[in-house]
Amino acid sequence: MRSGGAGGQNVNKVETAVRMKHLPTGIVVRCEEERSQAMNRAKAIARLKAKLAAVAEERRLADVAAVRGDV
Repeated sequence: MRSGGAGGQNVNKVETAVRMKHLPTGIVVRCEEERSQAMNRAKAIARLKAKLAAVAEERRLADVAAVRGDV
């Protein structure tokens, strides 16, 4: 996948953007900040892990609220 934005000829010849999808949840993350695909992949994985942690925390809080009867 190609990166967008300014960059001249490098944008046309290098495909470094990364898009990842977590299949069980359907969460999609895209990263095109760095010039290397490996660094973009590492950043995308970190973002995906952060989003998954946030979703898990929301579910945990909802479960706790249901048990307490706060809903």
